[in-house]
Amino acid sequence: MIIVIVSVVASIGSMGWLGVPVTVASATLPTLMVAIASAYGIHQMNHYLLDPAKDKFEILERNIGVIGLAIVLSGVTVIVGFGSLAV
Repeated sequence: MIIVIVSVVASIGSMGWLGVPVTVASATLPTLMVAIASAYGIHQMNHYLLDPAKDKFEILERNIGVIGLAIVLSGVTVIVGFGSLAV
């Protein structure tokens, strides 16, 4: 959650620093960022908590192998989708 908060603050701060005006679309940016990033974290934590193994690092390594690619591809899909909307 800390990463999400830092990302939102950095993006809004960058918009102010670059002189990007606040529009209806840019006003929804923090909400979208929190919703999307939280979904990826919830997905990862669900697999982490349901794993019967006891070693935390073993669970994380297995999760990265099992769902890591799916989370990355989902993120790339969101980036491409928002990029197409921006164009």
